[in-house]
Amino acid sequence: MRNTRCMITLLCSLSLASISLSAHAGIDKIRLTAEERTYLVSRAPIKLCIDPNWMPYEAWDPKLGYIGIAADYVAVFSAMLDVKFQVRETKTWQQSLDVTRSGGCDVLSFLNQTPRRSQWLLFTTPYVEAEAALATLKNMHGIRNLKSLRGKTVAVVEGYVYEEYLRNNYPRVIVSRVDNTDDALQKTADGKVDATIESLFVLRYKIAKLGLKNLTVSGRTKYVNRYRFGVRKDQAMLRKILDKAIMQIEPKVENKILRKWSLEHNY
Repeated sequence: MRNTRCMITLLCSLSLASISLSAHAGIDKIRLTAEERTYLVSRAPIKLCIDPNWMPYEAWDPKLGYIGIAADYVAVFSAMLDVKFQVRETKTWQQSLDVTRSGGCDVLSFLNQTPRRSQWLLFTTPYVEAEAALATLKNMHGIRNLKSLRGKTVAVVEGYVYEEYLRNNYPRVIVSRVDNTDDALQKTADGKVDATIESLFVLRYKIAKLGLKNLTVSGRTKYVNRYRFGVRKDQAMLRKILDKAIMQIEPKVENKILRKWSLEHNY
């Protein structure tokens, strides 16, 4: 498996919902079988559901379209496979899950694999990995890990893997569902919940972006996000094709992504 770790980040803004970068400089097309090529031609554009408010990983911007880390990866994979991806606009991550499950999208862009999700999705190899962490008020002491949250309330975005993980492994942690990470952090800043659990990189980005100066990343977890494509089970060929692209993306492309985000945001 490719050793792609967490801070792989490059802002990629696309003015339209359809992504087609076959002329992308330095991106080589990969070889596909005749069957795979026929499949892509018949399915194009590939219908993609995303998290509409999850920067810096991904978001839908009314003016810029699909932006964020996952957007840049999708643009590269689009170039490698010479196929368009079309983003279907949704309001929340849970809506994206529901739309895909009902057949409205072929694939979800950036999510963890779980037993529950595996009942209706096929997963590719991970293409980004990132540690999960906790955000709390700066003056709240004693929260350093998930064990220290026993009896306390944690904000979790509805549909995120963390709710399933907490209920299975830390049943005495109280889960408070929210629509997005912005809401989770605002509730934490207002003292309405004790903590937010999220990717470490997202927490640092969001706390700075939202200007929540009374919050801090107070603890780490043992949970590592392994972000993948989630493909509907009736589109097994698409999973196979996306895996080919993931396995063949060049390290220099990923290094460029990492360097740009590190320089722009100092994370």
